[in-house]
Amino acid sequence: MILVKKHVPILEHIHIEEKNVEAVLANVFLHETEVAILNLYVSPHATFSIIVDFISNASGHFNLNGPIVLV
Repeated sequence: MILVKKHVPILEHIHIEEKNVEAVLANVFLHETEVAILNLYVSPHATFSIIVDFISNASGHFNLNGPIVLV
């Protein structure tokens, strides 16, 4: 879950699950800048390589061109 204050515009939000990794992305407009907040949940059954692959491929699922906050 990602919580943002009411006055912060959410441009888009996406939820994805694959291979024991779950991600929620919210693109927000903060201080005149588009910022991507990527919240990951990694199952205890996920291997390190699965996590790295997921993060590496995240740009294919999400629009990650500006600043990224990884949680």
